[in-house]
Amino acid sequence: MKVKYAKALTIASIMILMFTMSATAQDEDLPDPGITPDSPFYGIDKAMESIQGVFNSGNEQKSRYGLNIAEERIAEAKAMAEKGNYQLSEEMSNEYEKQIENTIETGNSISDSAQRGDIQGIIANATTRHQLILEKVRNDLPKTAQEAINNSLKASSRGREKSLKSLGDTNPAKAAKIRFEFANNRINSIKGNASKEKLVNERVREYANEMNNTQELIKKSNTENMNVTALEEKVANATSKHLTVLKNVHDKVPEPAKDAIKHAMNVSVRGHKKALENLQDKNPEKAEMIKKNIPDFAKSKNTTENTSNKTSPDMDKNNS
Repeated sequence: MKVKYAKALTIASIMILMFTMSATAQDEDLPDPGITPDSPFYGIDKAMESIQGVFNSGNEQKSRYGLNIAEERIAEAKAMAEKGNYQLSEEMSNEYEKQIENTIETGNSISDSAQRGDIQGIIANATTRHQLILEKVRNDLPKTAQEAINNSLKASSRGREKSLKSLGDTNPAKAAKIRFEFANNRINSIKGNASKEKLVNERVREYANEMNNTQELIKKSNTENMNVTALEEKVANATSKHLTVLKNVHDKVPEPAKDAIKHAMNVSVRGHKKALENLQDKNPEKAEMIKKNIPDFAKSKNTTENTSNKTSPDMDKNNS
């Protein structure tokens, strides 16, 4: 009897320790993974997650808990990649993606539109953060470990796109803001990595995609009478800086890489012009002030029309 009691007490102590580690041991980016998949106690950890999940009632609470579990999985994928256990890292990435998909689906089932939009926004912001964290982690790992992180990045990127699509249906203004902030991040990455052709190409494509989506979401927000004036002002102001960065990089990269940058510049010009048009109706004085900041090279007809003729057909087709 005493032996059984001692075993029960030991298991209880382990469970308490697990919850304490999960709740308190966090780094600045992702939650501390605590007990990782390579531990003999990992099965107990997963069992406790399932038990705790049973006590969540309502789709909002279930979504919040599901996102916490997804963050555990991506933290575990990161930890396994850093340890060199790439198979477990990939498995955790797959589990993360499934968990994010389930969390998005649960969030979309919330009946109250305001609560649904809040949860969708939380998920979209979280998956964006996951992507940025993993990019940083990848840069700090040896090349042999980077492929495992790439799997996690792809899962995070797909989850982000799905969450933003859901948010765009519920609250396009909030989705536009998240998209635009990410576009700003991509520009900063382009500026800081101008000598890395492959990375610049990737970031330029992402920037163009984010800006196109931002413009569509702003248009939808205006149609639904949402107030996006502040965001339009930010877009109009920031795209002037974006164009300067893109022009500087364009002048440095090899010829094969120039078309993608020209396309991104055209997307940026269109976004700038559309934001100014909308601002002209709402705040003409502000619009006139912003007009003065547009770079001279972007004012020419050649920049906005002739360069678009050199853009790859696939890219124009995707953004028409």
